[in-house]
Amino acid sequence: MSNKITSWLKSHVTQYKIDFMSLNRLRLNQTVSGQIPVTISLTEKTRMAENLLWARSHDASTSFDSMELLLNPYGITPLTALCMFHTDTRCRLSYTVVSDFCMPWHYDSMTYTTNHVLPVFGLCENTDNIITLTLYDESNQPIKSREITLHTGTLSETNHCPCVQDKQGMYRYFLSLPAKDDNLIPLSDGHFLIVHPDYLVKTEQGLLPTHIYEVDLLGRCYRTYYVGDGIFDVYGEISAENKNLLVLSSDAKKGDKLLLEINRETGAIQHIYSPYEREVTSPATHLKQEFFESVISDSLEQFSHFGECLEKIEFPVVGWLKAPVFYKAASVETSSATDLEFMKNTYGITFSINGDSLLVNTTGDLIQEIVFSHPDRIYQLDLTNPPLDESLYEKYRYTLTVPLTEMYSGTYSLVIRFRDGKQEVLQDALSLSRRRNNEN
Repeated sequence: MSNKITSWLKSHVTQYKIDFMSLNRLRLNQTVSGQIPVTISLTEKTRMAENLLWARSHDASTSFDSMELLLNPYGITPLTALCMFHTDTRCRLSYTVVSDFCMPWHYDSMTYTTNHVLPVFGLCENTDNIITLTLYDESNQPIKSREITLHTGTLSETNHCPCVQDKQGMYRYFLSLPAKDDNLIPLSDGHFLIVHPDYLVKTEQGLLPTHIYEVDLLGRCYRTYYVGDGIFDVYGEISAENKNLLVLSSDAKKGDKLLLEINRETGAIQHIYSPYEREVTSPATHLKQEFFESVISDSLEQFSHFGECLEKIEFPVVGWLKAPVFYKAASVETSSATDLEFMKNTYGITFSINGDSLLVNTTGDLIQEIVFSHPDRIYQLDLTNPPLDESLYEKYRYTLTVPLTEMYSGTYSLVIRFRDGKQEVLQDALSLSRRRNNEN
């Protein structure tokens, strides 16, 4: 009998093995649709913006006199702009930002080139910003100057988002991406790591964030790392010579902590340490004005050295540090189907899809299991261990993230099983389909 049970378990409840190479191919060629509302992920926004900017940067007909400034080029830095144009001879560019309410902001680029791609920082919110751009020849003499006016809107809620205020208290930089403890982890190339505080997973240590973004100050997202067991802390690069990252994560099996060394380029785990094996300190920082100005100077010079034109990212890389535990199941008993409005009004649970992740926004500790049901395959995400402390989380809302790249194409119903024994079914809630390779 025991052999039969073992055989059944192996065929029906074996842990879903993850092929990272296959996941990368699935991720780049899979679209998500269905009755659940879909929003574009940060990496997808970057990819779409990058295609447009790359084409513009290679348009040799755009001159200094005809070019326009692109406000908020990547969609998450509303107080930045990007200028792109070509000159017949090698020149360098400087700019000054002035407005009725803010102190002037000036920057001199010392890079001489014929293909100019330069970010503009220091705009003020909700006003007309007058940007004076000046071209200098190789003898450092000004040869052309022009003014461009950009009107910026009012900033959204600034809590928990990296921002910089000048000495008058006016916002001169704002990144509309929430950061854990308002902190950024600086990297040696001028990029930053940001731990998103709202996408969470339930662990024995409580609710922990799962997403790390690698971005630059212009809002370009280079990589998104997903940590299925949750993130305690991020320590950035190991050293000046070793650019791998150190991330303190939880050990779901033992309820302890693990220190992960990960390859920054691929997301592969290079080594797993006990948190006591090596001494580490977090370089997390706030974007204070003096620090921001020094980073701006360094990152602008690196930006201008990307090449003759803007560097193109075909697809921003999504690295996987540790994947969530998915299980294949044999069957599922479904009840009569419900809809999104019923789930919101009855349980206070809302669903959305952001890029390739399902977001389940819930309160307290209601959900025991999420099941994705397909006619010939079923995936279960088990949330039973451990239950959260109701006294701590009774009124606390959090967003559970479920990467859909774990799953094969098809239409899935969503079964939500609750701790009190109830279950609800969202019939044909989402469809995963492959894109052809020649499609964007």
